[in-house]
Amino acid sequence: MYKRQLLNIQVQNNQKIETVQIFDLTGKMVSNKQEVQSNAIGISELTPGAYIVSVKFEDSDAPYNKMFIKR
Repeated sequence: MYKRQLLNIQVQNNQKIETVQIFDLTGKMVSNKQEVQSNAIGISELTPGAYIVSVKFEDSDAPYNKMFIKR
């Protein structure tokens, strides 16, 4: 059975997510999602390793960046 892996993004005060970009540690963009409707982003296509997620909210100029490890 195939289990879908998700990255959950914490949203405060009903913020709307504009874009979610995922980068490997060399800086290469490996995923770019626009007009995100959910705070759960599928990461099944990523190989195991360390990544940086950059989330841009509609009401904010600066993106939120966080490192995560996919196992």
